[in-house]
Amino acid sequence: MPATISEVATGLATALATVSGLRTYNYQPEQLNPPVAYPELTTVTYHRAFQGGDVVTNWNIGIVVGRYTDRTAHSLLQLLVVLWCAKH
Repeated sequence: MPATISEVATGLATALATVSGLRTYNYQPEQLNPPVAYPELTTVTYHRAFQGGDVVTNWNIGIVVGRYTDRTAHSLLQLLVVLWCAKH
């Protein structure tokens, strides 16, 4: 039985939470308080799903570190990417 959408989103949020100082959610929050990251479900592909078969989900990760025009936000984004890559 494949994992539910909620289980996958929670797993992704948990993995994102390993980055120090990053707020994470398993859904897109209504109020953004940077720095924040959350998974976004983009597509679901069913293959023999009614037989308990393959379900493939594709996700994007939304990351908001601040305003685009803020130099500090750009530096923070670079730091978060470096920290994420170092852990994975």
